[in-house]
Amino acid sequence: MFALVAAALARLPWQKAVPVPVPEPAPSTLIPTIVTILVCWVLPLALLISVNKSKRTKPASDFDAVVYGAGPVGAAVALGLQERGHRVCVREKRTENQVVIDAGKSINLSLSTRGRALLTEIGAWDDLESTLIPMVSRRFTDGSVERYREPLLSINRNLLTIKLIQAAEAAGVTFEYGTGYAQGDVDAATGTVRLGPERQCKPRVIVGCDGVHGKLCKLINPREPERSSRASEWGYFELSIPPAGTASMSEEAFNNFHIWPGRGSGQGHFIVGLPNHDGSITLTLFALMDDMARRFEATADGAADQFRQYLAEAYGAGLDGLAVGVEEAIAGGFQRIWLNDHERLAGELGSSGTFVFLFGDAALGMEQFLGLAVNLGFEGAHRGFLEHWARAGPKDETFWRGLVRARNHLNAGAKALQRASSKNAASMRDGCDDPLGKAVRAVLEETHGTADIDQSGFESTHDWWSFCTVPLKVVESVVDAQDELVGKIKEVVKAARAGGDGADAGTLSEPEKEKVLALAKSGVGPLLALRAQLVKEHQATMQACFA
Repeated sequence: MFALVAAALARLPWQKAVPVPVPEPAPSTLIPTIVTILVCWVLPLALLISVNKSKRTKPASDFDAVVYGAGPVGAAVALGLQERGHRVCVREKRTENQVVIDAGKSINLSLSTRGRALLTEIGAWDDLESTLIPMVSRRFTDGSVERYREPLLSINRNLLTIKLIQAAEAAGVTFEYGTGYAQGDVDAATGTVRLGPERQCKPRVIVGCDGVHGKLCKLINPREPERSSRASEWGYFELSIPPAGTASMSEEAFNNFHIWPGRGSGQGHFIVGLPNHDGSITLTLFALMDDMARRFEATADGAADQFRQYLAEAYGAGLDGLAVGVEEAIAGGFQRIWLNDHERLAGELGSSGTFVFLFGDAALGMEQFLGLAVNLGFEGAHRGFLEHWARAGPKDETFWRGLVRARNHLNAGAKALQRASSKNAASMRDGCDDPLGKAVRAVLEETHGTADIDQSGFESTHDWWSFCTVPLKVVESVVDAQDELVGKIKEVVKAARAGGDGADAGTLSEPEKEKVLALAKSGVGPLLALRAQLVKEHQATMQACFA
């Protein structure tokens, strides 16, 4: 594993090779030299191999937690369980080489407060912090920006996975590659897990982080169809801009979440870009499947050239000449986004005392448009699972049944984020499509926002979802109430402008700003009261889960 990880880290864009000088060996006789080699190299290497082998061949009966899937969420959950006294085995269908070396092109991930909470909880944050790139705002191709209250953090997905696997292995987690989950591996009546010929264990917990099409979900949702994942209407291509293409960009321009709204033949499509340490930008083009599925067939002559022409017409900014990976994207086809709508995200296998939990894509699918996919996976593992070990009392079957109830209670909030994601896609697709609404929000945020977002009276929609610790279902209600308030204020401002072409203009005069604040005065108080009440109800529900 160590050689594979070293090779993988060397290939990642943040890693820069530094030559290490090799000193001349001091003169010595042959025998002392051989002894030195044995003591300093051979014996420690043999010990390292022995220790690593012993970790991999740990008796199967020792495992009381089995995690399926070695992606970022699976590795993080495994580490968290190991730290809490469990003996964890991670089973991954890909080979070790595929996970840490040939993981393929990586869609960069953006970490926010919600994701950071879990990484801090399991002690992984400090090791990751230096690899993150702060994105201070959403930056559109017309130069307009929507500044975040604090930076989103861009990280290479493969790097995040490798770092978490390293930490989990160091803690004693066993990884078994080329295995994964197959139907029949788990006895739904007894909770026994088959690990191979004459190998089995009876764990307390089985965790499904086996992807959007994972099958472990059937253990607790047996009535679901064979493929329970739901096809989204959206799909994507993965591209990138190499470092040479961003060489002229200032750091201020580079360190942003970049958005290219489509126009003309790309109307309704958009591209997002996340910065890398090597100066490149990872691009993801999102569009409706019906618009793109048959538009650039890999078998068609000149498909790549047609795609570049599409980039030129739909996005401009020289993107047709800057983007690389076009041929690979066309060859791979337009990738569909899949979602999950499981009724249950946790459950007990009969009365066996073995419990199943789903996290990450296996739980909810590929949330994309709020940049919160990995944060949502991490938050589910944190707030619906690991943080509850801080509760007093034994971690017996009563505690685990409380965990099941808590995890399922949070399911509604995650589904709220799925709905919000589609709304956010519309705002990126249309760019600055509501200038007056943005201007009204800016006035309210400046006046009623606070340094501690959890105490704030008004925040942008994206900041609510990303940077607070308020439960997701509560955020949905707060955002809906804010939208209603902004809509009413806009109508009053537009009416005072007497209609016309400038009625929706995004520049507010000083008298108009005063009117906005006066109109909002009676609405902000109820927003605060609503949030406080919903948070109180959520806390009471979570407490009742463990009563």
